[in-house]
Amino acid sequence: MHTKSRRIVAATACALTATQALAEPPDQDLPTEAHESEASEAIQELTGRPPLVTFSVSARGDHRFKADFKDGEGDMSVSRLRGDLGVGFTIDQRTRLGLAFGHEQSRYHFGDFDLLQGVDRPLRDAYTTDFGARLSRQFDEHWGAIIGARVEFSGESGADLDDSATYGGLGIVTYRFSETLTVGVGAVVSTRLEDSTQFIPIVLVDVQISDRLSFGNIDPRATAGLGIGAALRYRLTDEWTLSLGGGYQRREYRLDNTNTISGGVFRDSGFPIVLDTTYAPNPHFSIGARAGAMVWHRLELFDDDGRSLTKSELDPTPFVGFGATVRF
Repeated sequence: MHTKSRRIVAATACALTATQALAEPPDQDLPTEAHESEASEAIQELTGRPPLVTFSVSARGDHRFKADFKDGEGDMSVSRLRGDLGVGFTIDQRTRLGLAFGHEQSRYHFGDFDLLQGVDRPLRDAYTTDFGARLSRQFDEHWGAIIGARVEFSGESGADLDDSATYGGLGIVTYRFSETLTVGVGAVVSTRLEDSTQFIPIVLVDVQISDRLSFGNIDPRATAGLGIGAALRYRLTDEWTLSLGGGYQRREYRLDNTNTISGGVFRDSGFPIVLDTTYAPNPHFSIGARAGAMVWHRLELFDDDGRSLTKSELDPTPFVGFGATVRF
């Protein structure tokens, strides 16, 4: 895939991700928008006032099955587990502050890896720990704004923490045409491991097509199996929701100094498509399961100076996952 195409995909994904900030603080399960709002309304009905502080705790995981490399012998599979904590603060009737903390553990399995001489397993265990803050303000019934910041530490177990950090920021101006349609424009800037800082203009759209059908973003932490992207969601009943989504996913890890590729970077990117079902018996709890496929998948390795050592695409492969969220 050409660099220009990847940037277009990344811009679209970031735009769709920003839609999540239009609602309450980030909620981590699919679908996300309605649950946080319903939880707040339930608290308001009981207390007579909107909640000043809300919390969400979520856990999820996925397994990507074995896929063969196209440019050599060998195969790769990966399993992940992730947990998130979100805290939302009501500053006033029009302003919300959201804070988020997340941690993910990944385990890679390689069989007969031969893409790089002298390396039989470029990575086994890796982690990602991220912190984020987001402030949203609705100035009137139409105009709003979102600003956010994020720091992420991502590396092989034992990798240098300072060299594993990336940073990002987001700014968007939104316009609500109606209760069913919101659009926005803005930009996101982000550093990358052994790569140039990325600045991307973004456009977002969030639309409620009917009482049961909607189209919108997927939060980047919403599912370990999908990453960031868009989903078409259908509410089967008051408790069950079905969604079909697709997106772009990229994870990169700083390698340990004891690794054969000392201090280098391992990059895992791809395009997943997923079918997700969510059961939410009340506004405070939801659980979901999903299945999908990585329709395009690439592995890249870089040395500590950012020079590409090898890259290869993998065959399409299925994955499965689960997730659960508690809100209070």
